[in-house]
Amino acid sequence: SFFEFFMNFQARDVGPSGNREALFVDAIVAANAALDRSPLRDQATVYSPILVYWEVFLDLERYMYILIGAGAGANFLTCLVLLNFDVLGSLVTTVACTMIVVEVYGIACALMPFNIFVGTLTLMGMGMAIEFTAHFATAFNKSRGDVQARLADAMASTFPALLEGSISTVLAVLPLAFFPSMFYVKYMFGMVVIVVAVGVLNGLFVLPGLLSVLGPCLGGDPALPVEQVASVPPHLREIAKQRKSATKAPDQGAGAGD
Repeated sequence: SFFEFFMNFQARDVGPSGNREALFVDAIVAANAALDRSPLRDQATVYSPILVYWEVFLDLERYMYILIGAGAGANFLTCLVLLNFDVLGSLVTTVACTMIVVEVYGIACALMPFNIFVGTLTLMGMGMAIEFTAHFATAFNKSRGDVQARLADAMASTFPALLEGSISTVLAVLPLAFFPSMFYVKYMFGMVVIVVAVGVLNGLFVLPGLLSVLGPCLGGDPALPVEQVASVPPHLREIAKQRKSATKAPDQGAGAGD
């Protein structure tokens, strides 16, 4: 079958460059150029299932970059409207989504050859990245208090759903991991798992760190500490209060010694 041929072709050693796609792409360009010079160019064409697949590589990378940019622009405009025209908050969300897509693209190309399947599922990652970023950014944007309070409130309200959604997504595609064709295991199951793993890491660690740095520029009430914000869960308010007491104790001891 075509998929078996595809996997066997990818496994072949084609020389020190390792650029397997260039073999077919160069042949397609040469065949099309020869056809353009032929007097029969209006009555004939070069066709085969293999050629149709690899002809995509003539424009795949260029269009993928264009679509990533279009997706980022759509994300920014949508977040801008839903976040009450908060430009900086929308920009942070869009940058976080784009970071996830770029990381998925890099990891996928390091583990497997770049092709239409990798490109398509990388673009799909732009849509899935919203689930790992927009909810947390929106919760942070609408929370009150200082940066610590807003982070605690946003984490408490969105992290459980983020983790549950990630687990359910992996479980939904898990049967593909046992499919007899390695093609589906590698390019369908593997790519979705990469998107989810990168999205979870960015949603749980990178985005909160980014918002903690930019928090003072994103509104809120710096004079309202975390232990006074009612929307923050009680156990988090208690932890913040204990940490603040522990921080003040050494300062008071040093003042008494002086």
